[in-house]
Amino acid sequence: NQWEQGDAVGAEASLVEAQKLAYRLPERNRTELKGLTYRISGDQEKLEKFLRLQDAFQNLKIPEASGGGVLPSLPVPEPGDYPEGYRLAADTDSGGWPQAARTRAVAAMARAGARVLVTEIDPICALQAAMEGYEVVTMEQAAPKADIFVTATGNRDVITVDHMRDMKDRAIVCNIGHFDNEIQVSALQNMSWSEVKPQVDEVEFPDGKKIIMLAKGRLVNLGCATGHPSFVMSASFTNQVLAQIELWERSGNYDHKVYTLPRHLDEKVAMLHLEKVGAKLTQLSKQQADYIGVEQQGPFKSEQYRY
Repeated sequence: NQWEQGDAVGAEASLVEAQKLAYRLPERNRTELKGLTYRISGDQEKLEKFLRLQDAFQNLKIPEASGGGVLPSLPVPEPGDYPEGYRLAADTDSGGWPQAARTRAVAAMARAGARVLVTEIDPICALQAAMEGYEVVTMEQAAPKADIFVTATGNRDVITVDHMRDMKDRAIVCNIGHFDNEIQVSALQNMSWSEVKPQVDEVEFPDGKKIIMLAKGRLVNLGCATGHPSFVMSASFTNQVLAQIELWERSGNYDHKVYTLPRHLDEKVAMLHLEKVGAKLTQLSKQQADYIGVEQQGPFKSEQYRY
């Protein structure tokens, strides 16, 4: 619109802003976009191409961290809207009892001696949690009881402002799931906020009760901690690098879609870290591998198997 109205300065500013989004793209696409910024100059065909790239960026929502899973990043653009050659590889790490941030958060609290309550929407996950000895309740039941609340679901509005009204004075509220909407922090903006220290706020309700909000509802492991243990980061980075190598060497095997990491690469990540933890694998015999329908060297589980 700015180009059509003759506002060259405004159009250039918009292009520069969109260019900042391009850092998520492979190098050749970044170079192409930078070139478009300076070459459009009234060329309608190039302008239309740039606008298609810009639409792709705006439609592709990137979660803050992998802990919330890849599902919140959808919808993604249709294949024709992607810059040429662009692929998105992702290791899904989404909500659900046996997986991801939820289990890690609960286990850490339980091992520290806390009484842990779990909320769950999935009957299978609820049963798994209950069989592991955790009390499965609703947020309405948990809100007036708990002292520390940790969201770890990958969903939105898990803790609502009504839940926070029912909490104890000085209850601690934080999120280790994804983005900043698991807790309805936006509904607290009219409350009285006092910063205790960076990333730690007291939020006072009209009745005088206060809750302690960590990292303003954003990812507490990034906002209030010193980072992940090096071993965890090693596994994560190995995952990412292997995905990049896979895409570079076998890009023809993948369409313009969101993919989970292939099972054989998942197993390779684990294999590369076994020595560090002193683990020794047992080798399948040919007869054993044939019996369960796998190769001797893996993959040892089907793509449908969920760990």
